Amino acid sequence: MADAETDSLTAEQQACLALWTVPGLGPRTLASLRAFADGSLAPLASVPVRDWVSDAPVSPQVRRRLAEVERLPPVAERVLEACYRARMGVAFAGERAYPDRLREVSDAPPLLFYRGRPGMPRRRVAMVGSRHPDQAFLPYARGFARKVAESGVGVVSGAAVGVDQACHAGALEAGGETWAFLGSALDALDPAQARLLPRFLEGDGVFFSELPPGVRASTSTFPRRNRLISGASDVVLVMRAGVG
Repeated sequence: MADAETDSLTAEQQACLALWTVPGLGPRTLASLRAFADGSLAPLASVPVRDWVSDAPVSPQVRRRLAEVERLPPVAERVLEACYRARMGVAFAGERAYPDRLREVSDAPPLLFYRGRPGMPRRRVAMVGSRHPDQAFLPYARGFARKVAESGVGVVSGAAVGVDQACHAGALEAGGETWAFLGSALDALDPAQARLLPRFLEGDGVFFSELPPGVRASTSTFPRRNRLISGASDVVLVMRAGVG
């Protein structure tokens, strides 16, 4: 596993990590770049970006941003340094810390940033719902998640206030594993998520994000985050309550 405590990345991983920080460059563009480089991103890390960027199969916007980069390895090094400061790990697809089921998602990210200790593969259920439910519903959501966790099933959600956090809390109370996929980078948590993180780290909880350090949540990041919640789970349970 490549994590924030080591810089011993392969050339392929260096290129992948550096390219993943470029705004507008997603999984499909990354796959096109890999095909452009004859099946491996490693050659792109071994030469200056100017040597290949003009011919790369990317949008004009991404090309302009890539043109501002001299070489990919120093970018990857800066990302790892930011991860180290924020105590984040980096898991590439295929590594133990990367959720196995996510690899079945057509536009799965090539890597994830995480905090916590991802456990072994198991059945998982996504439990999501309103940020503003009837307050009487929250104990039910918490208790339901507790029973799910007691059965050995992992609970997956998005760490939002309301139903999400109630479900995470129930799983942690049961001593179970719970995963949260965020719509921001792990060093850009909102206050409620920042309060929740210590409880995750004390138990079997993991915060995941596909977003590199420094990226804040926006209206565009949450819909994409949702595909990770569902993709990492065997079942998705939408718990409707209240308005919002």
